[in-house]
Amino acid sequence: MLRNEEQQATPEFFEALNAELMSTLPTLEGAWKPRFVFGLQWHITDRCNLRCKHCYIDRAPRRDLSLQDLLVILDKFCAALRGWQAAGRIVLGGGEPFMRPDLWELVEAISAYHQRGYPLRVDFMTNGSFVTDQVIQQLRTYRGILGVVQVSLDGSHEEVHDSIRGPGSFVAACSALKRLRDAGVPTAIHFVLTRRNLSDVDGLLELSAELGASRVTVSRLVPLGRAEASDMVTTDELRECWTRLAAMAYVYRRRGVFLATGRCDLWHLADLEGALITLRLRKKGFLSPLLAVGQRCPAGINGLTVDVDGTVYPCRRLPIPIGNLLQDEFFTVWLAPLLNDLRRRGQLLKGKCRKCVFATEEDLSVLCLGGSPCQAYATGGDLFAPDPNCWFDPSEGNEKVIVKWRQNSF
Repeated sequence: MLRNEEQQATPEFFEALNAELMSTLPTLEGAWKPRFVFGLQWHITDRCNLRCKHCYIDRAPRRDLSLQDLLVILDKFCAALRGWQAAGRIVLGGGEPFMRPDLWELVEAISAYHQRGYPLRVDFMTNGSFVTDQVIQQLRTYRGILGVVQVSLDGSHEEVHDSIRGPGSFVAACSALKRLRDAGVPTAIHFVLTRRNLSDVDGLLELSAELGASRVTVSRLVPLGRAEASDMVTTDELRECWTRLAAMAYVYRRRGVFLATGRCDLWHLADLEGALITLRLRKKGFLSPLLAVGQRCPAGINGLTVDVDGTVYPCRRLPIPIGNLLQDEFFTVWLAPLLNDLRRRGQLLKGKCRKCVFATEEDLSVLCLGGSPCQAYATGGDLFAPDPNCWFDPSEGNEKVIVKWRQNSF
């Protein structure tokens, strides 16, 4: 049981921790001072050694693009960064990215742009199976652009994780995390919450601390690909789980393990005090992303996903094609009608969201603005319907939230 002071969200707690984090936060510097950071989630292969029960991919692997094709996409992305005067965060995933034999040639090309003054960072998403000594050495070689290696863990116990990802995958993932930690490579953990592992999520933060991972992301299953809607947690289950994890997060933040609550996954409802305090800090100046609580969907704002064949989606969890970077220019894709609709999402929301303070109040809308459109789309086919897991009732909660927001000045 957490002590009261460990559960409380206070301005002092967040301000002190934010100051500490900001003093050690790596900066994305280059030939220009970045106006913002743009994220490119880039799936460079469908090949994978696992067949996870919730994988987005439910077909035979498609042929990889050639390295030359990948370089065309990279050139277009970097040209857009220069045009925007932005920094770029490239997240390389798959499939399993370390199965691609010419991976390091692509990373070398990214590094070459960085050496020419482009402010770039590269992250990796992996299941850990191919994190060999050679891979670790390569990662260390590119320390100048390396952000974090995210390893998938879908259970804090072997039997739970392996029931989802396959025999031996838990040991491989944990071994990868330990060896990366020992080599000084920053790591993170990603956990997909389903009814299969709901009862095992509480041990995740402690396991992360033991394995040296500084960031833990717990995301909801989206019923795409091999994922089944019957594996989604209920609204009551999500509320109970999020509320527990949000309270635990205060203890683990002190231990250097940060639960990623700055996502469009309704975290602001589980920790309203923390959401309002960190929102104030955002308005006062820069807030470390590790401390944010709540976030509107960033699709169409500061990121895109590129699939293995060059197809572009607003988000990997929202696989609606809006172009292809082998044929289209970057800014042509960026002006796609769907992205423009997502940018003006607040005007198009339906149902209870139209009367909700987290959509109608400009200051508070950055915490939610309808929750996750990918969840609404995957379950009901409507991007602008309320998030199906949302438990907030505007008719009962709006006034309480507004009062708290107005009182929460420091």
